[in-house]
Amino acid sequence: MDQKYTVECPDGCRKGTEIWGCNPFMDESSICKAAIGMGQISDAAGGLVSFQLVEPEDHWDACSLKGGVTTSKWTWYEWKKALRPSKIKSKCTEEWQRAYPGAPCEQVIKKYRQNCKMTHGIEHCYGARAFKFLEPSTAPVMEPASGVFFGTMSVSITATTGQSTVCTTDGTVPNAADPALGTTVSGSLELSNDGTYLVKCQAISDSTGGSAVVERTYRILTVSPTPSFSPDGGTGVIGNLAVAITADLDGAVIRYTLDGTQATATSPVYTAPIEIATNGAVIHAISTHPKLDDSSVSTSAPYLVTAVPPVFFPDGGVGVGRLLVKVETRAGDRAYCSSDGSIPTSSSTRCDDVGFEITQVCVGV
Repeated sequence: MDQKYTVECPDGCRKGTEIWGCNPFMDESSICKAAIGMGQISDAAGGLVSFQLVEPEDHWDACSLKGGVTTSKWTWYEWKKALRPSKIKSKCTEEWQRAYPGAPCEQVIKKYRQNCKMTHGIEHCYGARAFKFLEPSTAPVMEPASGVFFGTMSVSITATTGQSTVCTTDGTVPNAADPALGTTVSGSLELSNDGTYLVKCQAISDSTGGSAVVERTYRILTVSPTPSFSPDGGTGVIGNLAVAITADLDGAVIRYTLDGTQATATSPVYTAPIEIATNGAVIHAISTHPKLDDSSVSTSAPYLVTAVPPVFFPDGGVGVGRLLVKVETRAGDRAYCSSDGSIPTSSSTRCDDVGFEITQVCVGV
């Protein structure tokens, strides 16, 4: 008994199962529905509630609570039989009777003060305990606000006098009633390794339940972020394939190379998307920041590019006797043509400089 728990109730619990009592409640009662009735949470939003296990009672009154919640009456009519010497003598061991004279043992309590059933080989008893809701503790104060921080940082955790605080750093919900579900923090919490921490804290005291959970998000950096590429490798046409490089940190400077060498702090500074003009090109990049160590070198996948297809003037048509076809290419590119239906290669006739004369009928170039 006396254990404290904090649970999170979903919305829509007012239509839950039956409840008995008026705080405390019999253990078979719906915790979340009872919490709505006690004004701890709303049916529309749900939320965290704290309760404590207490000794069971011989009867439970019916009452009308908040939010339209009503409870039922329950009486253990054979409650007093558990105290009869004859019952204790017949069902309790002699060792028990010597150690606890006049007190009912578990077998007697189960028979007269509980209702036990076996389901799939597991015994379930209700009436063994009760629960009552606790006023929540004051939420702890966590400073600084969420943000990005360089190097080791200290998070200040301040709780009201008499309250203790339990925190988690991985986004899981702490349970101050069970310090195993978190880390008990006194004064501050140190964060030192690179990463993003979702810190959640809850306070509790001997006389109050768990507080509302306070959370902050801290990004800790000692090394500048490794750059990333978009697209990271791929195929395209020269003049139509540009690569953006990003580093996920304001103030970070990206430096890169395109010649196959490793990027360093003295390589060219990235300022705009890079146009890929060489087939098989690979980009190497690092990021630097004045308050951080340089990032590791990031290497893109290869980029495969082809020349821009040539354009024919005219693109098909009819000529008398002969037809001169002009072939235009991107500046610096060459065009090779064939007129016999074969696929042109770099060994075919070059046609971007002088054009291409057609003298046959129905020729495709």
